Amino acid sequence: MRKILFLPFLFLSISCQALTCDKEDFSIYISGKNECLVMKKFGSDNPKVILIWLHGDISSGGPANYHFRDANIATSKLKDFSPLSAALVRPGYNDGSWHTSSVAEGHGARHDHYTKVNITEVASAIDNLKSYYKPQKTILIGHSGGAAYAANIIGMFPDTAQGAVLVSCPCDLKAWRSGRHPWTASEDPTKWISFIKSTTQVVALTGDGDTNTLPKLAESYVAQLVQRGIQAEFTLLSSTPHNGALASNDVISSLSKMIGKMEIEFK
Repeated sequence: MRKILFLPFLFLSISCQALTCDKEDFSIYISGKNECLVMKKFGSDNPKVILIWLHGDISSGGPANYHFRDANIATSKLKDFSPLSAALVRPGYNDGSWHTSSVAEGHGARHDHYTKVNITEVASAIDNLKSYYKPQKTILIGHSGGAAYAANIIGMFPDTAQGAVLVSCPCDLKAWRSGRHPWTASEDPTKWISFIKSTTQVVALTGDGDTNTLPKLAESYVAQLVQRGIQAEFTLLSSTPHNGALASNDVISSLSKMIGKMEIEFK
């Protein structure tokens, strides 16, 4: 569901070619910078706060829709805050219902996926959602690779969100890939720490049973944020594996606490 647009008089320039949503509805389809991303929407159409949910890499294959459930549950449990939950599908992934987010050539592999091009697409889609729904605040919730996306976005695009909840985050990409096949195209969240606004709130949660994104990856990242004066905290989730962390009640509690600290006018 996309179309190619050509700017007049500049049709010979590749940089003027853009891929956008053919039928953008801010419910299933949302335009990024040059691509059309898929999303699942829950909650208020007149939100005080938008919660942006970003899934992990799903390296074993299959659709990217497991975060839909958590986004929906959070909307219900946080209904007093009139939130809108937007569960985005990262570039190149599908939602299991015949909807696929488009992706730039060469950026669709599920490994080494946190490229500047892909992150820019997601950040642009979030800004597009904000322009349409006009929330007072925006919070990113990412799981695993989606947490790396969120951590990169608050540094690369510091005006996009006022808070981030990073679940099972491989926040130190170099340390995470140590001993594995190195990733050369992905952005490392630690590279962008100095660009994060001091007013940004960050919570990182990792399970004590996580053997993929070890707790130290997020814990050391948070320590660097605190050192810079950023309001950040790390929580170790008891008896929780990598794939069970997003469903933890601590995620909802962290969101509730974060929203409560933000200056939002609830009427």
